[in-house]
Amino acid sequence: MEIVLIVATIPFIWYFFRKIGTPLFASMAVAAVLEIVNETVFAGVGTFYPEVVLPFPFFKFPVLIVLIAGIYSGIVNFAALKISGSFSGKYLRAAVFMISAAVLNIVSIAVESVGIYSGFWQHRQPSGISTIYFAVYVYYFLIVFAASLFTAFSICRRNPGITAD
Repeated sequence: MEIVLIVATIPFIWYFFRKIGTPLFASMAVAAVLEIVNETVFAGVGTFYPEVVLPFPFFKFPVLIVLIAGIYSGIVNFAALKISGSFSGKYLRAAVFMISAAVLNIVSIAVESVGIYSGFWQHRQPSGISTIYFAVYVYYFLIVFAASLFTAFSICRRNPGITAD
C-alpha cells in the first residue's frame, strides 16, 4: 500500500512544484529533519510507523511521510497564495499570505488524526504527543513555514513565477 501511495503522490508533488516552485523542497527537507529529530531525540515517545516498506535512508520513518509533508505544505501554500492574490501591494500580499498560511495550518490537527486513525502511524504510549494540539500545530507549521518564507520573499520581489493561477 505504501508504494501505491508513493506513486500516487508524485503527480501532486509535480503539480505543486509547477505552481509554487522549489520552496517545497524546503518543506520536505524540514519534514525529514523533524522526523530524524523525532526518531533520535524523542525515541520512545510520540508516534511511530508500524509498517515501513520504503524507509528513509539510515532511519526507520517512511519516505512517504516526507512526500505527504510536501503535499500538505503545497496545499496550504497554494490556498494562501489564492487568498493573498486578491490584495494589492507586494508587502500587504506577503503579510496576508503568511497570516493565511498560519491560519490554514489549523488543518494539521485533522491530518494528524487521519494518520492515527488510519494506522499509518501509531502512538508509542497510550496518550501520545499528537493529542497535544499545540505541539501538532507547531510541528506542521515548521514544515509549512519553510516553503511559506521563500514564497513570501518571492512575493516581495514580485517574482512572476510564483502564482496560484
